[in-house]
Amino acid sequence: MGKTIRGETPVEELTDEEVLSFQPKPPGSRVKPYPFVVDWFCFCVRFVAGWSYVLFAVGMVWVTFITLGWTHPILRALGVPNRYLPTDLATSWCFKTSLPMGGLHVETAGEENVDHRKGMVLVSNHTSGIDSFAIMGFAPTSVKFVMKKELLWINPFMFVLAWFTGHVPIDRSDRQKAIESISHAAHTIKRACRTVAIYPEGTRSKDGLLQNFKKGPFHLALAAGVPIIPMIVSGSGAVWSPHEWFPLPATSKLTFLPAVPVNEDTTVDGLLIAVRRSIIGAIQKDTFESETVPAWKSTGPSFVWLGLIYLFYRFYWAA
Repeated sequence: MGKTIRGETPVEELTDEEVLSFQPKPPGSRVKPYPFVVDWFCFCVRFVAGWSYVLFAVGMVWVTFITLGWTHPILRALGVPNRYLPTDLATSWCFKTSLPMGGLHVETAGEENVDHRKGMVLVSNHTSGIDSFAIMGFAPTSVKFVMKKELLWINPFMFVLAWFTGHVPIDRSDRQKAIESISHAAHTIKRACRTVAIYPEGTRSKDGLLQNFKKGPFHLALAAGVPIIPMIVSGSGAVWSPHEWFPLPATSKLTFLPAVPVNEDTTVDGLLIAVRRSIIGAIQKDTFESETVPAWKSTGPSFVWLGLIYLFYRFYWAA
């Protein structure tokens, strides 16, 4: 791996060796905090409503999986696409509605590049803790992640649910076990025409710049014999950076890029360079700037949810 290169050189002018270590400059951010009193009031409302809603939504995913998960093989045999299977619908709904509850709004572009009827590997930059939630909620197909095993100790409740619903844990500290996880993910793609997402940087970027890529995602695509869909997540680093405890009420964007195909002549290194070149080019052309969501818009869903809880308690539970 060559020395890290930063700058604004057009990707078309970069050699393959330069592409491996080039870090394009991402767009800026217009995220600004609310005035102090407004900020703390809105934060408290979103915090209470957000966590209560997440518990409810994740609970509904558990209920859906337990009661209807057994129908997936039957529905799949009848030709029902993965995105319309009960647990997949519940998971997408969970994240699509939970993010606005926290004041986070997600835009999308390039959905036409994703065919939800076919298996593929989704590869993205990674700058924030909300990236995975945004992808699972707003991608135009059902997505399963290759997730780090350390999440078991951070949130066992969510980890076990993710594992049961098809996400693939990977032990990054054990190379052999990591290879086995990649093989399992490839089997999942081929068996059920699944879309599996994996971050080639391995972890979140601390400074928002594109880090060096690991080869796991590209071995996965070749093993499964499916194309890679590169994508970029814009603005999420400003919404919830690795240095912040809680996300800010702001906008982010998912952009899905044209597929990079694989064939019998494709090599891991060639695929890595092609995908990284695509992502670099998209970041260079990206004009999206994350901006603050108005206070009324960031807390509106929270007030509605808290109001529903009150009505439930007042007219049903306390009746």
